[in-house]
Amino acid sequence: MIKIFRKIRQQLLTENKFSKYLLYAIGEIFLVIIGILIALNLNQRSEQRKVEAKIDTIFEDVLDELGKNIDDTNDLIRFYQIKDTVFYLILNDKLTYNDYANSKIFIT
Repeated sequence: MIKIFRKIRQQLLTENKFSKYLLYAIGEIFLVIIGILIALNLNQRSEQRKVEAKIDTIFEDVLDELGKNIDDTNDLIRFYQIKDTVFYLILNDKLTYNDYANSKIFIT
């Protein structure tokens, strides 16, 4: 491909057709600019894909951490519900120390 362009350029210069050579040169510059713009576009798309992959990874990490936090919160709620039940039963004299010590319900 480069040899073809070189032959055209040499032929136009040897025939003293400066205006045609100038059009050829402008066309070649235009092709180089188009190539650069295509390369920049491909690079931008590649960078965008990397950013989107990083965002997806962050979202997955947040989702995992949120699931763990929900599990921890449910465990704490269950613990305090049992504790509240025990206090309520003790305050209303419905539970003695022996009942608590022998019961496996209150042990978590």
